[in-house]
Parts: sequence; C-alpha cells; structure tokens
Amino acid sequence: MAFVADDHQQRQQQQLEQRVGDPNNANNNAPPATSTDNVILATAGYDHVIKFWDPSTGNCYRDVKFPDSQINCLQITQDRKYLAAAGNPHVRLYEINSKVNTHLTNYSQHKANVTSIQFQNDAKVLYTGSEDGTIKVWDMRVNTVARDFNNGSNVNEICLHPNECEIVSCDQVGRIRIWDMRKDGSEPRAEGKPEGEISLRSLNIAIDGSLGVVANNVGNAYFWNPNETILNFEKLEAHKGQYVLKCRISPDLNMLATTSADHTVKLWNLKDRTLYKTLTSHQRWVWDCTFSADSSYLVTCSSDHTARLWEVDRGEVIRHYAGHHKAVICCALNDSQN
Repeated sequence: MAFVADDHQQRQQQQLEQRVGDPNNANNNAPPATSTDNVILATAGYDHVIKFWDPSTGNCYRDVKFPDSQINCLQITQDRKYLAAAGNPHVRLYEINSKVNTHLTNYSQHKANVTSIQFQNDAKVLYTGSEDGTIKVWDMRVNTVARDFNNGSNVNEICLHPNECEIVSCDQVGRIRIWDMRKDGSEPRAEGKPEGEISLRSLNIAIDGSLGVVANNVGNAYFWNPNETILNFEKLEAHKGQYVLKCRISPDLNMLATTSADHTVKLWNLKDRTLYKTLTSHQRWVWDCTFSADSSYLVTCSSDHTARLWEVDRGEVIRHYAGHHKAVICCALNDSQN
C-alpha cells in the first residue's frame, strides 16, 4: 500500500505487505493463491458477478458469474480453499484456487432469498438463513441438510457462536433468537426483542463469545450478552433514523463498525461506546464491511458500485476496487495467519 513514508506508516506498510504482497511487485497481478497465499478478497452484488481482487493493487484477477440472481452474501472458509455465495434461492460453493468458474456444489433447499451464510471452522458444516423463515445446517461431506430450524419469519442474518454449538439469528419482526444445536427440540434457547417489531438487519458475535451486537432499520444498535438466557440490551444511537445495514465487531474486540443507508461507516470504541471515526468516502448506501485479522484495516462495499480498503487508525481510503456495474452489497476477506 502506498503510504506517506513516516516511520509509523512504514511499519504499517511492511506489516500489511507481509500479508498482501508488495504493490510494486509485478507478480502481484497473479491470483493471491500464488502471489500472496494469505489474502483472499471477494466482492459481489446486483450484477450477478463475484470478483476476486488482489488487495494490494486493486486489480481484479477473476470473475465468476452467478447467473440466476443477485448475490446477497459471501463467506470464505478458514483454510481459504472455498467460497460460498448466497442468492435467491441457491447457495453455491466455489473452489478459490480453481481456474474453472463453475461451482462445486449447489445447496438448493431454501425457497426464497438466502440472506446469510456461515462456515464451521473445519469447513465440514455450512449454516444458512433465508427469507423463507428457516435456518438450515448442512453437512458438507454429504451435501444434505442435517438440521432445520423454523424461525417463522424472514431471517435477516445468522451468526455461529464461537462455541460452535449455537446459532444466533435476527429477523424481520425484531427478534434475536439463540438456537442450541445440542438439543433435539426446535425451540430457541433464548430470545429477545430490543425495539419491539422493528426489523433487525444485522448481527454479530465477538470472537470470544463475550458480546453480541444487533442493528435495526431505524438507526440503532444494541449490545447484549449471547451467553445469557434472559437477554438485556444496551442501546447505541448509531445512524439516527437511517437503516443500519451491517454491524461488525473487530477481531481485537476494541471496535464496532456500522454501515448505513446514510452513505457512512462509523467506528465505535467498544470500551466506552463512543464514536471513534466516521468514514465518508462512499457516495451511496454502504451495505457490508469486514475487518482484517489484525483489526487495522476495514473493507467496505456500496451501492456506488465500489469496494474500498480503509486504514482504521487514520480513517482514510488506501485502495479502491472498481469494476462492478451495479451495487456491491457483500464482501469477504480472509487474511488470517492460520
């Protein structure tokens, strides 16, 4: 990344280049699978195309067409071998390092838009939530549904608890529900409504399982403890009167990112719930975001047809990813050192 060359920024550049490669190296135009190994960045949206990017140069090195619908969300397996893309009503699995753009597997038992997907860490189980009101647990070894939870209302997002035994969901009628996969019953272990019937658009669980956050259609986010049976909520007025489209807790547990229909991304200090920075480069709705593994960088994507890479501490864009022809509504990044 091209930073101003003071000592602090040089150190940051060296750390990032260890993960994404030197942008001045011509070999970085090759896929990350061969040039950087440790970084996979993908975006998708309303143009029915998944794009894979070299994060350091901003070059797109692979397009994958998703022919029958928009793409609602993307997930990359922890080992960086596979990417799942969810549409209406299909979820398709792609091999990241393959030169063939056809999917490996098509998960097709949902009956409406698939709004959320998550992998178990060992990539043997896939979790999906849908506007058909169900949450499905797929055994990827045999490509069948192992469990099926009936939520009874459109599922807007799901999150796998770090204990990998519980699924947390939020829905169109304002409910958070926690589903215990260790139990045979179909009822949630716990549930709560932070703000009545107001739709909850996004949720996230901290990587240590200590904190949950959910965001709604009127600009508010709520913190809660996902390990409790009775859920108590702490309100944050994040984007007053505007849709909060995504909320994400940083891996270092210091920050919350919220994206909004007001064209901004806000970064919040989790220790005192105060606003740290407002990121204002996008020109339209900001749909999705994802932190780098060290929490130093944030990728965002927008209806302005672009994705952007931000340096969190400075609140500045350091790379643009342009090439989509319609709204970019989802992004996935894996730069972990595992």
